[in-house]
Amino acid sequence: MDTKDITTAKDPGLRASMAAMQRAAALARKTAIQTDTHSVIMEGKKLVRVSADDLRQIDSSLPQPKISLRGALKNYADSSLRIPLKITFRNHRTARQAVRAELVEV
Repeated sequence: MDTKDITTAKDPGLRASMAAMQRAAALARKTAIQTDTHSVIMEGKKLVRVSADDLRQIDSSLPQPKISLRGALKNYADSSLRIPLKITFRNHRTARQAVRAELVEV
């Protein structure tokens, strides 16, 4: 399956997979550059070792992928850090008022 087929797929997960692979490749290059280690890539049917210096040159010439904030803040409010709180309301209107008041205070 080529890139055009993936981007026109009916499954939204499959459509997004190309962008996800590009983000993963960019992160792998960034990590290899930061740790000054080689990266192993596949060129044709051969495995090729690429040095961190070569990765720096390659990375500077590549367009940077768009970063999506979707899911970026999923660990912002870690569930282990949340304070258990139970509030009961008599009706939905009272709950909405409480949420609005909380948003204004923050």
